[in-house]
Amino acid sequence: MGNEEKMMDSKFLEDEIRDGFYIPTLGKRAWAAELIVLQEVDRICSKHHIKYFAAYGTLLGAIRHHGFIPWDDDMDIMMLRKDYEKFCKVAKEELPDGFEVTTFRNHENFWSFMARVVAFPRICFEEEHLEKYNGFPYIAGIDVFVLDYVHADDEKKSERCSFAKYVLAVADELEKMDEKTLGENLQRVASICETEIPEYSTLHELKVLLYERVEKLFAGVKESEAENVTQMMPFGIEKMESAQFFKKYFKESIRVPFEDITVPVPMGYDSILKKTYGDYMHSVRGLAGHDYPFFGTQRKQLQACLDFPIPGFYFDKKQLERKKTEEDRSYRGILPLQLEGLRTSLHEISKAQKNGKNVELISYLELAQQQAIELGTLVEQVKGEGLEVVTALEQWCEEIYQMHQLLNAGEEESIIEKSVSQLESLYEKAAQRLQEEVLSRKEVVLLPYKAKYWDKMKHVYQEKCNEPDCDVYVIPMKCYEKDYLGNFVRLQEDGNYPEDVHCIAEEDFDFALHQPDEIIMETPYDSYNMAVSVKPFFFSSNLQQYTKKLVYIPYFKEDDFAREDERAFYNLQYYCNMPGVIYADEVCVQSESMRQRYIEKLCEFAGEETKGIWQKKIVAKEEYFRDEKADEIVEIPDNWKKIVCRADGSDKKVLLFVTSFGMFVENEKQAILKLKSIIECLEEEQEDFAVLWYAGKQNTDTIGSVKRYWDMVQMEQKKLKNSERIETDHELEVAEKISTAYYGVSGEAAQRMAQGGKPVMILNSEIV
Repeated sequence: MGNEEKMMDSKFLEDEIRDGFYIPTLGKRAWAAELIVLQEVDRICSKHHIKYFAAYGTLLGAIRHHGFIPWDDDMDIMMLRKDYEKFCKVAKEELPDGFEVTTFRNHENFWSFMARVVAFPRICFEEEHLEKYNGFPYIAGIDVFVLDYVHADDEKKSERCSFAKYVLAVADELEKMDEKTLGENLQRVASICETEIPEYSTLHELKVLLYERVEKLFAGVKESEAENVTQMMPFGIEKMESAQFFKKYFKESIRVPFEDITVPVPMGYDSILKKTYGDYMHSVRGLAGHDYPFFGTQRKQLQACLDFPIPGFYFDKKQLERKKTEEDRSYRGILPLQLEGLRTSLHEISKAQKNGKNVELISYLELAQQQAIELGTLVEQVKGEGLEVVTALEQWCEEIYQMHQLLNAGEEESIIEKSVSQLESLYEKAAQRLQEEVLSRKEVVLLPYKAKYWDKMKHVYQEKCNEPDCDVYVIPMKCYEKDYLGNFVRLQEDGNYPEDVHCIAEEDFDFALHQPDEIIMETPYDSYNMAVSVKPFFFSSNLQQYTKKLVYIPYFKEDDFAREDERAFYNLQYYCNMPGVIYADEVCVQSESMRQRYIEKLCEFAGEETKGIWQKKIVAKEEYFRDEKADEIVEIPDNWKKIVCRADGSDKKVLLFVTSFGMFVENEKQAILKLKSIIECLEEEQEDFAVLWYAGKQNTDTIGSVKRYWDMVQMEQKKLKNSERIETDHELEVAEKISTAYYGVSGEAAQRMAQGGKPVMILNSEIV
């Protein structure tokens, strides 16, 4: 069953941390473009009954990550020779306009024994292209490798390899040969290949003819003469045993999840991956044998052709000139002036009362009342209700009202004098409370990026809330999806913040009026993220003018990496060489190691002479990036509770049992015996513990051994009365947290539990 082409979910295109590795949105767009190409290949193969399989990093990614390997960005598939030849033949007619199948036959500089299917053979910024390929302008495609049969007879195997090497050497050295040498070599090639070389007009045509002869040598072994298959160039021709696999592994395929589609993998994927990568479920960066990113060279070539820089964020020394805040426009500038106006009016009230000028006195009383109302209104606007300063101002207004009444009633001067004295007392109280409750308090504004990332901002929030005399405002920023042209297209829905966190809407907080002491933001991108954006008001370049201290703390945590990890260091530019880092007064990162990487990358970006700036600005704040998942309350699925909990409510010991279909491919009979013996042992101890069994992700394929595997899992699990099957990744994550021990095939679940200090035993299906 193939995959129907569909638009990529916009959230897929966003920057993401996977397995501790940062993937930028441009990398995600490259993935999305490749998936479009794969869907076309899949459609053609389904229509014409052509078998293909995920290969190399794509196969490893499908099994280990259910998608791309985070630090890899190319896509590989493989086909047996007859399927490859059929595909190359029908693809010319079946592929959409603009697609191209590149081989040595049709491309002048493509001297490889494979094919490459590309969506468009050149860099393209046309709107129709960008819209279809999620804004990715570079050439994207997939590599199609060929599997040929390997002679079971070692002598014939060596002879074929020697012949192929010779013909290939002749083809690659044509330009260095004189006419006589060329003629002699072509005669020998004709003898080896048992066919004459057709007429040719150029050396390029001759080279193509010779490459075709090499291909025929590769394809010259019949299936009946072989037990193994291999990719002849370079592995087969060099007789690399580690790259030869039993042909039975490719007899059938099963489809497994890959991002939001499925891909076919060889039924012997487990043995193939073990032979190729060893403990393949253990993630190791840097295994891919190609440049990263694959479009990096194209980008350099594009820049060389342009007379202007490719759009992006570039460093300018002027960016280090900090914008000045306008404190006189803030409430801290306005309130003291209002208080001073109130004091002046009080002075005039006292003077008019002493001089017996009642008309002036009434006028100043009315002015003072209005001033107190304005002062109290502003205080409540910035700090809310319930403050003692507002109560004092309300009492002030009441006292003025009473004085007004006394004056109208013609009361004695001594009574009026007492009221003036009361006003002076209330003024002192209001002034003191204003200083204590408003002016002397620190204000910190937190701008969380999204609710799902609150676990990072939470530590900062708790720290600031615990500071004395500090008011903390949490203002979640609205996030908008962008189209391929950078336009805002829709507002993203955000999740819920914890109930004990009071959030303020963007429009309800006046930054110019507050001028907070500190603004802490989580996004560094400003307008330079291709997938999402906040409103321009919340760009770091703008926020700088509203605070004396702008702080940037990444909303994510990735694994620390060494400078030698070229891929992680390359991607660092997408969140380090950004406005938020440049404009912030302080940048908090997860560790001293990461601080050094930031400094190194910024020196590349802005020049070595700026090193001192970054050394001062960037600080390691490990406490902000604490991982508290271990302390989270685990929600156990209802159907598990009856087996993992005793009648008295206490918890049983839980065994996480993990098997895979790969056990069945190499030796199905042996695997069946092993599985049955395990279940018998578990049955005997069922009263003491529960079993959570993860058998992999079931799919719709029903080929023989796959179906027998799932039938057996279903049958054997029924024998375990205190057991439940794990169906989803989320359930597996929960199982890892609540399980006491692990028994099963090698994999990331085993690694995670071992890292958590839990007992782990790896299943060996060869020992019964």
